[in-house]
Amino acid sequence: MRKFLLNKLVRDGVVPDMEAKGQQVVHRRLDNLSFYRETGRKVMEETAELDPTATRDKIVTELADRKEALLTADEADKDLMAELGIAPEEVEAARLKRREERGGFDERMYVESVTLADDDPWAAYYAKEPDRFKEIPE
Repeated sequence: MRKFLLNKLVRDGVVPDMEAKGQQVVHRRLDNLSFYRETGRKVMEETAELDPTATRDKIVTELADRKEALLTADEADKDLMAELGIAPEEVEAARLKRREERGGFDERMYVESVTLADDDPWAAYYAKEPDRFKEIPE
């Protein structure tokens, strides 16, 4: 027997299908916060699986999987807001305020790197998260 760690959110029919095949599956139902986090990871996973050189049918399937993950993430947002007593209107007002202050994502801007002074407060922020922001020696 071989055992593999999956550690991922799966569609509702996957666990029963695995068990029907005689696989021993360790699984659990996620609480709202964990579900919220995992839906974000699922969207990233589905996005990474999209291969623009694949067949049209495969691309359509991958886009459908990503869309399902996005819709699920939206539901996870709603569940978490309900649990925390946050009204959807409050989140929407905050979204609109942020958009007014900082813009949206319409320009599709992508920052590859930033060079800044040692004493810039952002330097400390980036340095605290080396897994997210790798420092490039000059």
